[in-house]
Amino acid sequence: MQIRLRTVVFLLMLFQSWNLLYCNVFLPTKDATTIKPTTQPKSISPELKAPENKCLSDTRGQWRESPAKTALSMLMNDEPFAWIRWGDGEIIDVNRGLDFGTRLKRVLKSGSSNTVFVCVATWWFCNPQLRAKWNAAAIDATVYDTVYLPMGDPMSNAGTAGWAEKARVSDNVIAVVPRHLRSIPIFSKATFVDSPKAKSIAAVDAAIEKIAAKISRPSIVFIAAGASAKIIAFEMFKQFPNSSFIDIGSVLDGYAGVHSRDYNDPKKYCERIKGKERIRWFAPGVCQQ
Repeated sequence: MQIRLRTVVFLLMLFQSWNLLYCNVFLPTKDATTIKPTTQPKSISPELKAPENKCLSDTRGQWRESPAKTALSMLMNDEPFAWIRWGDGEIIDVNRGLDFGTRLKRVLKSGSSNTVFVCVATWWFCNPQLRAKWNAAAIDATVYDTVYLPMGDPMSNAGTAGWAEKARVSDNVIAVVPRHLRSIPIFSKATFVDSPKAKSIAAVDAAIEKIAAKISRPSIVFIAAGASAKIIAFEMFKQFPNSSFIDIGSVLDGYAGVHSRDYNDPKKYCERIKGKERIRWFAPGVCQQ
């Protein structure tokens, strides 16, 4: 009986050894490093931790600190992504219940991924009413405590690399901007599409159609179109996943002589920026007015 038991154990061990040998040596397999996922994993870089921000108390969302370095690296390496800014205007618009607000809400509910960065101006959440509006519209998706992708301009990001230099040298740039930004030097090589003037689905869809007609290869699309920019960037990135869509907001207005926000006074810009830098940044004649 003991001899039979030992024989059975020996045969089982022999079978396991042969199975391991066959799987690791004789069975052909692909190198794991050559196997690529068929879809982009929807995960967030673990080094981007939750920010320390008192305005985020009792605010819905999986909050992370700024992904700007990651996004700029992707831009410089021609890796496509979407950068979407979210401010107080969008918080109000998304709760209006109209078709425009419904489309806008889809952006918020989808949240961020490895290639979509939904970035929120969180200082508005210190206002209880705006925080309540956000909580009514948002889900617990991942969002970022930052707003603008650094441009690298003398007023806000002097001495640092930003998206403006990429815009200057690239021949695949599409600028969806108001007419006053067409003479900005950084868009000297750009193809232009007028940003939608009305905050309506019809205007957004018309703009999307015009932009799509301009994309014949992987492109970098810079968008200055208020709340409409969020819908355009989000929906077009799905349609053209090999192109980048960057919501730039009003950061260029001051360089075009348009004082649209508290922070972009052209007179202050001209006082601070002199010499060759004026030529590099300002639309012609702005500092002579």
